[in-house]
Amino acid sequence: MLQALLIFELLYHIIGTENSEILPNRVERKDTMKKITLLLSILFIILTFAGAGYVLYNGGKVNAGYVVVPMVFALISIVSYRNRK
Repeated sequence: MLQALLIFELLYHIIGTENSEILPNRVERKDTMKKITLLLSILFIILTFAGAGYVLYNGGKVNAGYVVVPMVFALISIVSYRNRK
C-alpha cells in the first residue's frame, strides 16, 4: 500500500501538481487521473516490449508471463484512460 502511495506521489510530481495540494475541483482531478492512467499505460507498454525482448533473447525458455502480465496491466490502464475521456 505504501508503495502505491509513493508511486502516485511521484506521478503527481511529474505532471506538475504539488503532493500536499488538494485539487480544488472535480475537473482538475479528472484531468490528473487521466494523465496518470496515460503514464501508466505507456510504462506498461514499454515493460511489455521489454519482456518480449527478454523472452526472445532467451529463446523462449523463460516464462511467457514476462510479457503477459505487463500487457494485462497495460490493457487495464488503457481502458481506464479511455473511460475518463
